[in-house]
Amino acid sequence: MPKILFAGGGTGGHIYPAIAMAQELVARRAGFEPVFVGKAGGPEERIIPDAGFALFTLKVSGLARFWSAKNLLFPLRLLQALLEARRLLNRLKPVVVVGTGGYVSFPVLFWAQWKRVPNAVQEQNSVPGLVTRLLAPRANLVFLGFAESGEYFSRLESLRFVGNPVRKDLVKSREEGAKVFGLSPNKKTVVLFGGSQGARCLNEAVRNWISAGGPGEIQLLWQTGPKWFAENQAAPAQKPSNVVVLPYIEDMAAAYAASDLVVCRAGALSIAELAALGKPSILVPYEAAAADHQTKNAEALAEAGGGLVLKEKELSGLAERVTALLKNSTELKKMAARARQFGKPDAARQMVDEILKLTLKGKDFSAEPAVSSPKGVTC
Repeated sequence: MPKILFAGGGTGGHIYPAIAMAQELVARRAGFEPVFVGKAGGPEERIIPDAGFALFTLKVSGLARFWSAKNLLFPLRLLQALLEARRLLNRLKPVVVVGTGGYVSFPVLFWAQWKRVPNAVQEQNSVPGLVTRLLAPRANLVFLGFAESGEYFSRLESLRFVGNPVRKDLVKSREEGAKVFGLSPNKKTVVLFGGSQGARCLNEAVRNWISAGGPGEIQLLWQTGPKWFAENQAAPAQKPSNVVVLPYIEDMAAAYAASDLVVCRAGALSIAELAALGKPSILVPYEAAAADHQTKNAEALAEAGGGLVLKEKELSGLAERVTALLKNSTELKKMAARARQFGKPDAARQMVDEILKLTLKGKDFSAEPAVSSPKGVTC
C-alpha cells in the first residue's frame, strides 16, 4: 500500500497534529498507509505506537539557542541524521511527506524536497519555528494553525489557514472523565498543567494556594510534570482530598471532560484542543519560548473571548482569578461558546483533502538523483 509519511516529534505539540491527520486518513479508507518518523528517545516512541501507527526513529538533536559546547558537534549530528533519513526514505518510498515540526522533520523533508516528492509543512504556532521557515520555500503546501503566522511567509499561494487538527478521541462525558480520576462530577473542577514537562512557576502557585487554605469546594486535577512530582506530592503535608496530583495526565480526554476551567501553558495544541471542546481557560504563556510565540498564541484566543491571559509574574493571583471565574457561570458559558467559535473542528479533514490532492502528483521517493538541485533550502 502506498505510504504517506508524517515526520515530527520531540513534543506532543508536534506529535498529536500528525496523529489527527493520520486518523482522518485511515477513516477515509483512501488506500494509503500512514507511517511516522520521529526522534529516537522522544515521547513519540510511546505515543505513536499506542495510537496504532508504525514509527521509525532517527537520532537527531537541535541547535541550542544559547552558547553550548554541544553546538560544536551540531554539523556532524546533522550530517548523520541526513544520511539516516535518506536511507529510511529510500526504503519506505512515500508518495507524500508531511512535516509537523521539531528538528527530526528537517532531514526527512530536506530529502523529500530534494527528490521533488510532494510535501507539506504544518506550523502550529502564531510565530513559525526555525524548521518551518527553512522548509516552507520549497514545500508544496504550508498549513497554518494561526492566520497571524502568514506574514512570515513569502509564497502566499502555498499557504492554507486551516487551524490545528485535534484527535478524534478527545470527547468523553463529564461522568466518564470524573470517574477516571476519582473526582465528583457534581463539583466545580479545575485542571492545571504546564505542558508535558510541567511548569515550575505554575506548580509553585498551586502549592501556595493549597498551603494558604486550599481550594475549598473546588476540585483540582493537577499535573506537575515528572520532574516536579515528588516535591509537590509531598508538600503540603495536609493535602485536601479534593486535590489530585499526577506527574503526567495520560487521558487528557477524561481530564478535559471533567473540567469546568483549564489552567495551562499556551502551546498551540492545547489551545486547539480547548477550542475544539469549548473549554474556558486561563493561559499562562511560557515567556522563554522562541520569539515569545506562546504569548501570541494566548492573545489570539483571549482576543476572541475564549480565554484569559495570566502572565507568570501575576501567578500570585491565580487562586483569586480561578475562584472568581467559577462563581460567574454566565461568563464561563460565554467563554466556552467563544472558544468553540475560535476552534477549527474541520482542520484534519481539510488537511487530508489537500494531502490526497498531492498524491495525484504521483512521484514517490526514489534513490535516483534529481535532475537539478532545488533552490531555497540549504543544509
